[in-house]
Amino acid sequence: MFPRLVASGPSGVRHVLRLVTGRRLLSVTARNATGAPRDVQIEPQGDTALLRFDSEPAGLGLRIRALR
Repeated sequence: MFPRLVASGPSGVRHVLRLVTGRRLLSVTARNATGAPRDVQIEPQGDTALLRFDSEPAGLGLRIRALR
């Protein structure tokens, strides 16, 4: 199980986050401060995955789960 994260930053900035996955596929959901869903791009790359998503000043909650 991966942690839940909150990322924040200025509007118009693209966040990039790399996670070590041990070659497991990930399920990622993102919601803004009001609970509205937001898009996250997931790019598996060997033992890691690259996540890309738009920044929001009030924060974006990410729930990251490893799939079997």
